[in-house]
Amino acid sequence: MRTDGLHLSDEAAKNIQSFIVEKYGPEFAAKSARKYFKKVKNAREAHEAIRPTDITRVPSTLVRMLDEDALKLYTLICSQSMACQMESSVTDQLQCDVGNPDQSIIFRFTCSRMAFLGFKAVYEDAETVRIRNNDDDDDSHRSDVFDTFE
Repeated sequence: MRTDGLHLSDEAAKNIQSFIVEKYGPEFAAKSARKYFKKVKNAREAHEAIRPTDITRVPSTLVRMLDEDALKLYTLICSQSMACQMESSVTDQLQCDVGNPDQSIIFRFTCSRMAFLGFKAVYEDAETVRIRNNDDDDDSHRSDVFDTFE
């Protein structure tokens, strides 16, 4: 069995895009099906990428049927299959240089925030969000900083 294929069938890409629109909204789906090809000249694209046979079968529905390792693998395959057909994420970045008048000392402040999750929405599960909210309270502070400078 070969596992190095990069492309999805037209039907699979269409199904994935419709599922993305249903689950995340139309702004998250790529405008058209994305096609990935090998950069090698004369490469045969006979093998399709590994993907779920039914994209609507999300990992949470298989918790009781798969062991832990199989569930992790299926989650990775499902996430990658969806992410490759989604829009790119957009990150706002802010950089501020503060220094003395002769510029012998300069302090640089950088900050970034996610303006649009795009494909990263696939990787945002409830537990990750909960852990991040408990451990990192700086997100609200970052938004305040951006709002001040905009």
